[in-house]
Amino acid sequence: MNQDGSYGVNLKDYNREQLGLIPTEKFTYSDWSYNLLREVRGRDFTDERINARVQTGLNLKIIPGLTFDTKFQYERNKIDRERIYDESTFYVRSLINSKTQYDDGTKTVGKAYIPKGGILRRGMIQYEDGFNAEELGQEDIQSFVFRNQLNFDRVFGADHHISAIGGMEVSQYLTKGTINPAVYGYYGDKLQATTPPYGYGSSVDQFTDFEGYPTTIPGGNTTFRWQKNKFISLYGNAAYTYLSRYTLSGSIRSDASNFITDDPKLRWSPLWSVGAKWNLAKENFMAAQDYVDRLEMRLTYGKNGNMENSTSTATLLNVGGSLNPSTGTITATIADNGNPRLRWEKTASNNFGIDFSFFKSKFFGSVDLYRKKGSGIIGQIALPAATGTRSQKFNNAEITNKGFELALGTNLAIAKNIQYSTNFNYAYNANNIDALYNPSLYTYQLITGAFVEGRPVGSVYAFDYIGMIDGVPHVAGPNNSPQTFNDVSIYNRGLGLPFLHYMGTDVPPHTLGWTNTVQVGNFNIMFILLGKMGGVYRNPTFNYAALVGSDKTFVNKYVNDVLAGNPNIPGFALPDETNLYLWDRYSEALSSQVEKSSYIEFKELSLGYKLSNRWTEAIRLNNVNLFVQARDLGLIWRANSKGYNPDWLPGTMRPAQSYTFGINFQF
Repeated sequence: MNQDGSYGVNLKDYNREQLGLIPTEKFTYSDWSYNLLREVRGRDFTDERINARVQTGLNLKIIPGLTFDTKFQYERNKIDRERIYDESTFYVRSLINSKTQYDDGTKTVGKAYIPKGGILRRGMIQYEDGFNAEELGQEDIQSFVFRNQLNFDRVFGADHHISAIGGMEVSQYLTKGTINPAVYGYYGDKLQATTPPYGYGSSVDQFTDFEGYPTTIPGGNTTFRWQKNKFISLYGNAAYTYLSRYTLSGSIRSDASNFITDDPKLRWSPLWSVGAKWNLAKENFMAAQDYVDRLEMRLTYGKNGNMENSTSTATLLNVGGSLNPSTGTITATIADNGNPRLRWEKTASNNFGIDFSFFKSKFFGSVDLYRKKGSGIIGQIALPAATGTRSQKFNNAEITNKGFELALGTNLAIAKNIQYSTNFNYAYNANNIDALYNPSLYTYQLITGAFVEGRPVGSVYAFDYIGMIDGVPHVAGPNNSPQTFNDVSIYNRGLGLPFLHYMGTDVPPHTLGWTNTVQVGNFNIMFILLGKMGGVYRNPTFNYAALVGSDKTFVNKYVNDVLAGNPNIPGFALPDETNLYLWDRYSEALSSQVEKSSYIEFKELSLGYKLSNRWTEAIRLNNVNLFVQARDLGLIWRANSKGYNPDWLPGTMRPAQSYTFGINFQF
């Protein structure tokens, strides 16, 4: 605001000097200025949400140990979004003025395609004033879940325990959405709106804006969205325990979904598992080991499934919403060629585990070893062009995951009124893509994260940089031949596997977490450390070709690496270089810019105090706890040379450090 109470003028979209050459007074709105406060005051955004949930159930006891449960849940969420911009907003004034005919040679203003007044939008895909926040429009989400289950749990004699369940579940999820056309010339207080006098324009009946470019009026179409997911499951599992020591278990289920093929043989997915558990702590030979509270061994094997909905059983078309300029008609493109043999993805899992607790739970934990073999995984498969497409998704891929998980904990009384507890978790997972037929992977696909047979998920490939030659950077190409940054043919159409350097995976195989709590009297302190290890990441680099506006060079902070003469990255271009816009294809994918992504993070620290009973009784409250908490405190160790958190590189929305002060109490 100015001192006299008027709105200050900020620049947005238009250069003040250039506006001075335009007869702005002849346009619908002579004021082309922008002010953030004025913009906010001129908007009225409303979201109305109605949420309802109904649950009911019935439990019947049939005979001792046998019960029947039935449960039903219906849920509905309805969202209406309304966005009103009055004519004081820059969004309205700029949009109306820009959608106006104008001849800069004669300074003549012609037709204004949008009528004067505010704009009402109900359910926009995105804001059209520069904010790229996605909107889903008006939504109506309905779902129901219906489950029936028999439960059996009974002990026979003193040695035999049988438990079992069997049931079925039916569920449906329906989503409907509408994005309504824009309302122009809107005055809410007068209940007035005006239809654009010349229509909305189209690709075959285009308008020209004030810069002379072809244009149409936004918000002329109604867009509908509809999606229904149906699922049905039949399941059962049972377990038999003898002498409270030996347990055998098994489960079976079959699922079906409307996403899966119409062929009944492929629609249903029979899934099963078997397992065994041995409670060693109950064995006679362990009776003398009184320090053992719990010692159990587990072994399971089974198959589970996953429904993948990124493809379809039939060919899908994407029908356009406007006339095609070549045909003058509504046209469609193939969105998915279809996979008539689509079926469930399946994973066979082996797991061996040990659970233990010693010294009256002072030391406890578990160890798990596993191997998971995924088959029928949806993968993008290369096809001959004669089929009408070069690739399609099929149940062709296979992936193996193997690793182990370790959990350790303690609960210790160090001294009177001093307690210490800790929980440490470590996990290792190694995966490999065993099968995926896609032999012709182009360089750009590998650089941008394509799945590669024989490599783990998240494979990182890079160019080997060989230096500047005649003022132009080069990388090693096929047979180590120098490849210039000024030619992107090898990037766009070259097969990359023979010469790109495999650097590792961007999915760290090692993860750990460590939680510690110390309680001294009524005080307690807790902190959490998290870590990831074994992966790699790409460092951000100087953008050699970045331009902003009209020939205004924008230099990011990574220019310091270039100024320092780092031999592992390209230097500055020669003054007459005209191909700088191509350099980022290579500069962002150099092996010299790849580093280890291992780090340990100080995730959380909290301090609490519990008010003593004599104080709480005096104020007639129970369990009064004061606390202060700090989160996302930063890295305490990292393997990279830049000091980055690889999960939150510069330019990303890294979680900010947060501090919370609070009090919990009960009446």
